[in-house]
Amino acid sequence: MLSGIRQGALRTVLMGSLVWALLGGVVQGAPLEKIVYATTATGGLGFLTDVIKRHRIDERHGITLDLKPFSPAEAEKATYYKKVDAGPFPLVSAVRVNAKGDRIRVFAPMLWSHFAILARPGANIRTVEELRGRRLASQERITAGYNTAALAFRMLGWDFEKSVRLVIGSPQVMMAWLQKGEVDSAIIFYPMAARGIAEGWAVELARLSQIWERQTGGPLLTLGHAVHQDWLEARPDTARRLARVFLDGQRYVAAHPETVQESLKFLGAKSDREIDLLKKAMPTFYPTSWDRKGVEDAKLVLKKSMEFGILENVPDKVLEDLFVILE
Repeated sequence: MLSGIRQGALRTVLMGSLVWALLGGVVQGAPLEKIVYATTATGGLGFLTDVIKRHRIDERHGITLDLKPFSPAEAEKATYYKKVDAGPFPLVSAVRVNAKGDRIRVFAPMLWSHFAILARPGANIRTVEELRGRRLASQERITAGYNTAALAFRMLGWDFEKSVRLVIGSPQVMMAWLQKGEVDSAIIFYPMAARGIAEGWAVELARLSQIWERQTGGPLLTLGHAVHQDWLEARPDTARRLARVFLDGQRYVAAHPETVQESLKFLGAKSDREIDLLKKAMPTFYPTSWDRKGVEDAKLVLKKSMEFGILENVPDKVLEDLFVILE
């Protein structure tokens, strides 16, 4: 069942689709402006950009996205080192580089947290509370997965490192550990999480976003679409249209679960059961609006991260300058 936040997002999707249809796009017949964007070869971002290109959503706004696929970490680096015009950036990473003098700007939200807490069926773990003292696998401490998990568990009053027997590994290694019974649970992102559930060697206890929402009433944003401030100043109209491309693309995914079937190679699904799980899950991970409330929700994630020592303390201005609303 969709939460109140997700239901509200769906209403936004339907209204946005209606306006889009009535306007028929922004630019008709004009030359398309090329934007080089760092995407990923698989996963949630690769899936999103494939949908945008497949349905020519970028062209509706007078843009053609020139997609450059990277690993998630390399996509962030490509954006930071200006190898592309725009790309993905974790919010925590953006705060850290901006606190040192850089000027990364998040101009649209990309993904709400898409991490799930999985448990091995034979581990006799039915709730998050029963994870205390058990072997739990997580990604490395510098990753969004680890930091988001640490934040969610602190919202429950837990010290992530001390409350479980933490084991660090890559997503693929963690999946193998869980399948073999070498760990009791693991924090795995979708779409990868769907594989273990579909094949029966993992059960989902909760999603990190659900823990956050129950404690705060707001969404847990982890990634944004980002550019450098100088690029934004040089191409303000292009930046506005680029923001619309991604928000329209995310609205389309949220309103059309069948896009999962169209873009299977980016999600790695192998069985009908796995595809069905992804059709239900993937549309719920994409923000469909970006306004002052969205910015405040994102800032709360960062403020709580600082409060709990997950992120170093920075001046309020660093947080305020990070986010821009262009629509």
